[in-house]
Amino acid sequence: MQYLEEQERLEEQAGYATERVEVVQQVRLPKDALDKIRNANYKIDAMNRAMEELLSGQKAVMERIDPERVISLTQEHLQAKGIQEPFQMGVATDEGAFYPLFSEAFADTLSPSEESIRARLFPKDILGKENYLYLHFPNKSNYIIKQIWLPLSSSVVLMGIIIFCFIYAIRTIIQQKKLSEIKNDFINNMTHEFKTPIATISLAVEALQDPELMHQQRFRERYLQVINQENKRLGEQVEKVLQAATLDKQQFSLKKERLDLHEVLSGCTQQVALQIERKGGQIAFFGSPGAWVEADPFHLTHIFNNLLDNAIKYSKDAPQVSLRLEAEETYYVVTISDQGIGMSKEALRYIFDKFYRVHTGNVHDVKGFGLGLAYVKAMVEAHKGQVFAESDH
Repeated sequence: MQYLEEQERLEEQAGYATERVEVVQQVRLPKDALDKIRNANYKIDAMNRAMEELLSGQKAVMERIDPERVISLTQEHLQAKGIQEPFQMGVATDEGAFYPLFSEAFADTLSPSEESIRARLFPKDILGKENYLYLHFPNKSNYIIKQIWLPLSSSVVLMGIIIFCFIYAIRTIIQQKKLSEIKNDFINNMTHEFKTPIATISLAVEALQDPELMHQQRFRERYLQVINQENKRLGEQVEKVLQAATLDKQQFSLKKERLDLHEVLSGCTQQVALQIERKGGQIAFFGSPGAWVEADPFHLTHIFNNLLDNAIKYSKDAPQVSLRLEAEETYYVVTISDQGIGMSKEALRYIFDKFYRVHTGNVHDVKGFGLGLAYVKAMVEAHKGQVFAESDH
């Protein structure tokens, strides 16, 4: 500096001006030198931070955390998740010590437990200690139940509805199958019941049209009587089918009278006695007179006639039928028993259903539409009574 000042002073003294020239020395560096310098600075910073963490990791954990800040952050996060339940918080050191930080309403029970939520403190420390922050919810079970009871109950209800619908669908399918079988049986039975009288009437008409029988009055009267009987039989069968619709719609009226049940049963016994004797069987009636009831005489007679008719039809050999009238405190019990072919327990469940008949294969040895017992059940219930069947087979 002194040299420059001396030079300027000499120039001023010399009375002339000189130009000052600055010389800058340029140094050429490699292209990757800047990146190497930057990486070196990063490594130096990383080493400095590692040293700081190494030194801080050896400090006591309670010196490195702010309890109020930890509690505040925890409460904020819980509230953000919609959790308002009381909780406990503490720090467990690797030396086995436990420092409670916060205990809301459960100060006496604050301690680490298996149900507590645990998180390691300062996990990135290179040589850090095994210190953990514990968070415990004493009412966790109640809170979980409160949170899941609505969706759980909805799931249970939905599952119940699905199971109910499934069972209902299966039962409907089974019922439809049974109804289809009953319908087919009814059509077959009706075909047999109608085919026989129609064929008989056709044969009688053809015989009457024979010129050789035109003047034989005895044969004409016989065939006319056959036509008349078969015609009545057809009418009765049609009436039974129509009667089934009447029973379903309850379109019948009872004309009740004061009757002696013993007298009604005695009359029914006399009506079937001849039919049973022709088959070599017997019928026995046990009861005492004076069993007075309020009932419709027409329907009451048909009830017992249907039951006796079934006892005769389903007896293989000579029918052995027993009819018994017994008096209870407030009602009468009428028992009709026979020694017939019997039926299974499954059949007993459906014998009072309309059009139902016990399956006997393709053999149509017993006539009927399966309406007799359905009529009996409907009429007995209309008289405020009960009817049931039992079988030993």
